[in-house]
Amino acid sequence: MTAEIKDGKISVKPVYNGEISELLIDFDLPEENYGFDDVIFRSPVKVTGKVVGRAQGTQKNEGYTELYISVGADIETECARCLETICEYIGFEKTYGLTESRVSDDSEDYISTVGAELDIMECARSLFILNFPTRFLCSEDCKGLCGSCGKNLNKGECDCNKKEIDPRLAVLKNLKFD
Repeated sequence: MTAEIKDGKISVKPVYNGEISELLIDFDLPEENYGFDDVIFRSPVKVTGKVVGRAQGTQKNEGYTELYISVGADIETECARCLETICEYIGFEKTYGLTESRVSDDSEDYISTVGAELDIMECARSLFILNFPTRFLCSEDCKGLCGSCGKNLNKGECDCNKKEIDPRLAVLKNLKFD
């Protein structure tokens, strides 16, 4: 059964009550400015997952339920070192335990579902934003740009006069290390 989203929330009551064993999640996050000004989203942020009843207890509150969630999108951005265009898929996955009781705000592994409602939009948005890298590299061994002429050093050495030392830093040449 696929979850119906109302006001960004889904009801997990059928899983809690044992009526169904899993509830599927499949939607796109609404477009918004995530604060990544240097990133172009080539596809919507896709959210998939499921709420699964892992164990049923003799009492209603003795069961164990998990949320498996995956978020991802195709993006375009620039390498932080050489400024070449990077097009790639960026995605994150996480498993949470769901509980009907209150959990502390600093809990990273459990989500409170007061009234058997799960704020799936906020959960997906948080997972995506909090795990999004602060910078991207075209490769781990990217050589970047020449500090003098600006040539991309991944495409070969530059011909500029790198031997010239900034006069403000010339005094550092005289330092001796043991």
